[in-house]
Amino acid sequence: MSFTTFLCKIYGDDDAEWLIANRSIDCDSDFHKKFKPLSCLMILVYPIGITAMYSYQLVKFRDALKSAASRDEDQTVQHIAFLWRDYRPELWWFEIYECFRRLSFSGMLVFFEPGSASQLCFSIILALISSLTYAYYKPLEKSEENLLAQISSISIFLTLLAGIMIKLKSALVEANEMEFGFVLILVNTLIFAMRWLAESNDEEAGWMRFDLKDWGGKKKKAKEWLDETRAVADWRSGSGDGPINQARVKFRIEADVESVLSYTTSIKNRHSKSAGSFLYLIDKGKDWRQVYRAVKMLWPLRQRNFVYTEHVRRAGEEVIVCSRSSSELNDTTSAELSMSRGRRGVEMKLSGYLLRPCRGGGTEVIFCVDVDLGGWFAIDYFHRQVAPSYLKGVVDEYRAYSERWRTSRASGDAD
Repeated sequence: MSFTTFLCKIYGDDDAEWLIANRSIDCDSDFHKKFKPLSCLMILVYPIGITAMYSYQLVKFRDALKSAASRDEDQTVQHIAFLWRDYRPELWWFEIYECFRRLSFSGMLVFFEPGSASQLCFSIILALISSLTYAYYKPLEKSEENLLAQISSISIFLTLLAGIMIKLKSALVEANEMEFGFVLILVNTLIFAMRWLAESNDEEAGWMRFDLKDWGGKKKKAKEWLDETRAVADWRSGSGDGPINQARVKFRIEADVESVLSYTTSIKNRHSKSAGSFLYLIDKGKDWRQVYRAVKMLWPLRQRNFVYTEHVRRAGEEVIVCSRSSSELNDTTSAELSMSRGRRGVEMKLSGYLLRPCRGGGTEVIFCVDVDLGGWFAIDYFHRQVAPSYLKGVVDEYRAYSERWRTSRASGDAD
């Protein structure tokens, strides 16, 4: 409201200027002049002062905020956690941009005549810049929140576009008034629908067991597959208020632990072009290796790919094969493969196999994965569609290997 103190307009043939916010107030009156210094002070305190204070605090502690580990542990930055907690470490400065964005929408627009075409045009430009900024930087820690932010920006843009079309008496609006109104309502309610799709409603339940309908397809076939494999699967929301992004499956195969370990860590044996997957060794050490992998996804998702570092650890008779995302797709070879095959990057936060010997022979395999699909499909609905298919593929892959191992056991050359 401080900005509106200075917005005056001449009405009719009278030379007097009247306050746009309250047309009963003469801008040349002593009453109005008394409020000008107060308005200037409030502008310095809030729009300019708050933004300057936030900027100072973030720039001052920027070194501590650039690392996820240091910013969570450093007590000197906890008093400004509300400024950086929601953003990725490398985008520690994004709240400064948010301050300017909000000021632009609330402060700069008051210098245009309310409801005028020029005000709407300027608003559209701001909304477009906001949409492109969120789409490019994806500043928020959670993918589903980035998605919702983008949809919100697009919703504002389309609503403002509709406003200027109505203002200019667009022929499209006049000819299809009913349909146009329906589209506006749909656009503005889309964000609530996406909020429901993006988040799991079962975050309080922790790990939840798959039931027949979760496996997809016909229940009869799913039951036959479960009876045959004896697989048990669970999933949950890792963040507690986001999509179902963590899943695990437990099953048993005939092959022994060492053979299963050899297969699990063999890029040659697990490289399957026909299945749409691809593995490429980037680097390796004594008990670790860095691998590029592409995974075929269900339509309409493109193939996802990622770079991860894999470690092998032993705990008695049990073996743990653990993988974590190690970097962006910055390796020249992997980046070229990614672009040439039309794949989209995905963050595999954690993936691992626990291999333990079973009484009477064989191996119990427990596979866990924590993954972010990325892009517009990083919402709860699509995670629920992808996870069962992915886990089923893991079970079928290892059972097929176990069958080859069993048939070739005598010669000792299982793949």
